[in-house]
Amino acid sequence: MADTIPRFGASDFFLVETDPVALREQIRASLAALLGRDVVDSDPHMVLASAFLPYLVQGQASADACAKATLRAFAVGQDLDRIADATCVVGYLDRKPAQGAILACVVVSTLRRSSADAPSTCEIRWSMRYGVQKVINNVPYTTTFSGSGAVRQSFSLTDPLSKPAVFPIYLRAEDAGFLFNNVGIDDMNFHEIPSPDITFDLVEVETSTGQTYELPSFTVNRCGSTYGGRDAETDEEFAERVEWQARALRVPGSWEYYKLIMSEIPLLASWYVAPTVDAQGRIVVAWCDKVHFILTENGFIQQLTDHGEAYDAFVKAVRSSLLVGQIAYAYPAARYTDIAVPFRVVYHVPRETIDIASLNNRIQLAWERYLDAHAWHCGAFVSPSEASAVVQNAGGVDVEVVTAPSLDFSTPLPPDAILTSSQIRLVYSGLAEAPVDPIGADGEEIGP
Repeated sequence: MADTIPRFGASDFFLVETDPVALREQIRASLAALLGRDVVDSDPHMVLASAFLPYLVQGQASADACAKATLRAFAVGQDLDRIADATCVVGYLDRKPAQGAILACVVVSTLRRSSADAPSTCEIRWSMRYGVQKVINNVPYTTTFSGSGAVRQSFSLTDPLSKPAVFPIYLRAEDAGFLFNNVGIDDMNFHEIPSPDITFDLVEVETSTGQTYELPSFTVNRCGSTYGGRDAETDEEFAERVEWQARALRVPGSWEYYKLIMSEIPLLASWYVAPTVDAQGRIVVAWCDKVHFILTENGFIQQLTDHGEAYDAFVKAVRSSLLVGQIAYAYPAARYTDIAVPFRVVYHVPRETIDIASLNNRIQLAWERYLDAHAWHCGAFVSPSEASAVVQNAGGVDVEVVTAPSLDFSTPLPPDAILTSSQIRLVYSGLAEAPVDPIGADGEEIGP
């Protein structure tokens, strides 16, 4: 069907009238019918109506966008695609495709200039590729993470010849999907990438002092495990997004409005938007970035040359979405640190299991999906019973949750706090002591 019906952008057609000229003529015709005479532009009634025309156009445009966004709200499966094809609604109604995982890194170096005679600014242009392997059922899967960008470091007249150059870089997997999430160690330490395939181009900008620059030495450090990869959007995920979108379009500046904005920033690990404004009337938003967390933990946050692509995209999205007179208050989310390890899920596999490796891989993949929905997520509800059920449903037996006694999971984490995946651990403890016996009663014998 998609091959036979022409498709256009959602802005190429309209479900309600949004053209100012056409709306103005509709107003003129309505006034003429009401007054019983022709209405010219200088007529006082027409002048007054024209003053309200911008508000009418804005309302019609919002109604058009809302209608386009909610056409699929009650459809499922292939019907969604048929509706999109038949109405040519593109963008508002398209499901989100699979997205490659992200590897957040930080470059730690010292930028050196040739002379301290004048202030200057250097742009550090970088490009990097990094291969990653993941083994599932003894089968290796590989992909390449790659990216490029630029950061700037300025020198004042009184600065020394050298300054720290510490800045985040974000690499994206060339293979889309969930598979390459959770690769690497997700603790608060730097993990140096040996011999990284990275290049730098150092260019003086804004001034022309004839300076030359160099990075005498540097390290590229992984910041936690890979994250953010996802499969193509499911019906349930699509329905939730449509619900946000419909509310956001009906009520600009609403809670759903900002939730929708935050969900479009893939480089953040997670985010939080307060459902109400604070005492000063500000929109309160928290952001969670793996690089920022690990820089803070390792004492490098004060040397940060550039906040990085994730933070810049976050600030740009918030700033461009604020309504007239609105102010946002943004701050980094906090790590929940009441105790180092809130709980461990210890499991066995059935004693009669033939292919232990395959079962363990299945349990591990189920656990990774659980972590994707809970670890690094602001305000997540981390329930030991839910974590246990995930492992049991994947085939684990004799599952035991070792919970720290001081931790109460009857309520979610604070809304702007996160747990890392290293704080929620899965531990394999071998074969079960005895095979699992079936339970049955009130049966009957069946003979030939």
